[in-house]
Amino acid sequence: MKKLNLRTIFCILTVIACMTCSVAFAEDEVAEFVNYDDIANEVKIIHPEGLQPKGSKRLLYNGDIIMGDTQKFSITCKEYARVVNLDSNACIIIYEPPSGASQISNVVLNSLGPFCSAPKNVEGFVYGGTRGPASSAAGSSLKKAAQSLTPRPGWNVTLLKNQEVNFAWKNANHETFAIIDGKGNKIYEKNIKNLNGLSIVPADIKLEANVPYSWGYDGEYTGYKFTVLDSQTETEVMAKLAELDKMKLTDEERVSRKALLVQLISDSFPDKVNLYWLSSQWLGEFDNLGTNEKQAQYLLQRCKKHLDQEMNQNQ
Repeated sequence: MKKLNLRTIFCILTVIACMTCSVAFAEDEVAEFVNYDDIANEVKIIHPEGLQPKGSKRLLYNGDIIMGDTQKFSITCKEYARVVNLDSNACIIIYEPPSGASQISNVVLNSLGPFCSAPKNVEGFVYGGTRGPASSAAGSSLKKAAQSLTPRPGWNVTLLKNQEVNFAWKNANHETFAIIDGKGNKIYEKNIKNLNGLSIVPADIKLEANVPYSWGYDGEYTGYKFTVLDSQTETEVMAKLAELDKMKLTDEERVSRKALLVQLISDSFPDKVNLYWLSSQWLGEFDNLGTNEKQAQYLLQRCKKHLDQEMNQNQ
């Protein structure tokens, strides 16, 4: 897997995170909402905190999140700008000039608060994803909903070397869990009789960065592929997540924003980073998130859709 240079992606985050909402961003528009006038009543544009738009509402800026039916959007981008779909009802404007002054981390963190606070259509969560019986999760805990997402961490994911990973599968009727490398060498093995999950820190079993691995059970060990991000990338990702720890947020707000952050990074670099599993893992540590419960259920919906897409692409 090609190494992702997140140092340039995250380099200006510290300064931006210290700004207040009253500080204007010195940015020019990077895209234009061509048909904004036709669907103005059907969309909501969320600007990053601190950005003061100039002129027409058709103008879009680095980090803008547009909510509405994305199939109706007609957006033209300047050079080095692009539209990243978050789901069928939201997209984000990303600007990456070739100088390496990429501002995706700036965009992501400064959009987290407004995006989390925006009203969203949260469907009734269905346990099991596309695996197993579908039963309503209404009134059940966030933890139970997150744990219903199997297999975890999923297909073609990227792990963090020093971050615990919860591997999980639907039924507790398997005998042996194992991880193998791309040459078929067994790297790790464990008896899993009567278990439907286990936790592993990649560093503890000496998994190496950018090496293809896969996991499975009972002799079928090639189904779920993954790699480990290099140490520099992991350090930078975790450092920027740690900046959320420094912000004045409730525990519920913090976990929601962290869960969203790793999703947006994954969406922005889908060929290099896939940390959706970490988003659902964090959300699954709570029975509920109080006033942030609806946002958390929305993020779990996105995790479920992502897992379903992974499964469809690997069958």
